[in-house]
Amino acid sequence: MVFCRDIPVGGHVYTLELQKGLGISFEEAEALKLSVSTGEPAPDEASTIIESAHEIILDEINSSVEFFQNTSSASEISRAYITGGGSKLPGVREKIGTKFAVDQFNPFTKIKYNKSAITPDYLGRIQDFASIAIGLGLRR
Repeated sequence: MVFCRDIPVGGHVYTLELQKGLGISFEEAEALKLSVSTGEPAPDEASTIIESAHEIILDEINSSVEFFQNTSSASEISRAYITGGGSKLPGVREKIGTKFAVDQFNPFTKIKYNKSAITPDYLGRIQDFASIAIGLGLRR
């Protein structure tokens, strides 16, 4: 890995855009976003809003890529890893994937854990929300 950056926008942007676009409360927008991310039915208008919010995220990623390219002598970026709750929204990986290959990041890949206390299914459900906590915990 030659470059790592936390994008300061994510799931919150989607919630705010849904709230504004549909004229609903923040709590309703958050619930709708979570429903969409788990594949539950949602109004077509919500899908359109989420698609347009992908552009906001992509703009942030483009800014980070430009920063990297302007400050590094390393070659081009060939692969990116995404994580966080917003990474579960339909279409986000494909949108980012127009720039380079994108994989979902699993922070538990090399983490040892008590398999009798924590199931692999549970780790799979929380992996997108645990990356920052795991990263901070691994710092020396």
